[in-house]
Amino acid sequence: MNGQANTIGQEFRGAAPAPAPERIINVFDVPPSLQEIPVELRVAGGDETITSIGIVELTPQEEMMAARRAGNDPTSLAFELWKQSLAEVNGKRCTLGDGTTDIWVAQFRSAVRTLAMTAYGEVNTPTQKEVGSFLKSRRRKV
Repeated sequence: MNGQANTIGQEFRGAAPAPAPERIINVFDVPPSLQEIPVELRVAGGDETITSIGIVELTPQEEMMAARRAGNDPTSLAFELWKQSLAEVNGKRCTLGDGTTDIWVAQFRSAVRTLAMTAYGEVNTPTQKEVGSFLKSRRRKV
């Protein structure tokens, strides 16, 4: 062993973890008729329109965080899931951790919130063809 058995890998123990891989952000353009942020919802000095929304696929941990925030309420869960998946608005990154997601969401008119929920479903739900293929693949074992 030449005294090296206990040193193998030690140089990596204090190393920083590998950076997380870049996540794909699915960007959706808000229709022009819905882009203007109502005056009563605008943040002082902020944007006056919402032109695009970026949604990411959620990790299991992110789904669990959304579920915890929602408690036992299914309606709240749907809201928290799409909010968790919101990664950018107007090309600007946002997160729940720094509060930027909540600032943006507070400015979304109802129709834009509905579009964001629909985009979440599009990104995070399998297509009917994929569901059908999956279900047809069933095999029975004893």
